[in-house]
Amino acid sequence: MIRVTTSNLTHGIGFSPQSDSIQANNLVATAQQIDADIWGIQELDHDHPRSDHVDQLTLLQKTGGFSHGKYAATLVGDPGPGRRWETVTTTDMDSAWPSHAYGIGMVSRQPVVHWRRLNLAGSRLSLPMPVSFQGRTRVLPIPDEPRVALACDVECDWGLTTFVTAHLSFIPPTAMRQLAAIRTWLSDCPTWVVLGDLNTSSRVVRRTLEVSEIHTVQTYPAMRPRTQLDYIVSSANLHVTDVETHFLPAGDHLALSANVSLAK
Repeated sequence: MIRVTTSNLTHGIGFSPQSDSIQANNLVATAQQIDADIWGIQELDHDHPRSDHVDQLTLLQKTGGFSHGKYAATLVGDPGPGRRWETVTTTDMDSAWPSHAYGIGMVSRQPVVHWRRLNLAGSRLSLPMPVSFQGRTRVLPIPDEPRVALACDVECDWGLTTFVTAHLSFIPPTAMRQLAAIRTWLSDCPTWVVLGDLNTSSRVVRRTLEVSEIHTVQTYPAMRPRTQLDYIVSSANLHVTDVETHFLPAGDHLALSANVSLAK
């Protein structure tokens, strides 16, 4: 059995009563609470001024005692309306990331055989969304960003298994296209688990990833969850059980955890 967790950590910003005003403190407290063999993490900064230039993936990996980990930058700059950034297009898993980077990561207590990434283009469209700033909420057109899927191959008790994490577009047709690209990417992997912030409905996830088993649970927003954005789904030869959500000191989503085992 493998225990997995996925969580969107909003680069260390806290939204729960147990959060701190210092992002690094929230991340340390979060890593100390994670009881998982493999953890997929979305919205992580690397040497970014807004998060005090912390290498957030390395901080989480070391604090949580994970022996393996990898960061995948999607852009360099500041995501959001009216901000400037550049897309990261590399597929080199040993890249030395520049400062001001933003992306996703994954850490593992199990030995990782191989890492790889899949770059996913964002949409050219913007979507009106509520944005809070200095105590006021305004509806602004939010531009989409480039996305990436990060995969690691792990030798489990039942054989080699590919674990994928991703943070997909908030624009529905684009998220569906990106999820379809991940399914194609996994076509040569008979045993896989996708865990991440997929930003779409369970119906779309079921149909696009071609799975029959899917657990529906509300994960967003963390303080009063009303919808499901985060998922743990697997290939048909695996079984996902004991699904649960929990608050973390960092992030505006509930973390989602589950056990993964060989289907009987």
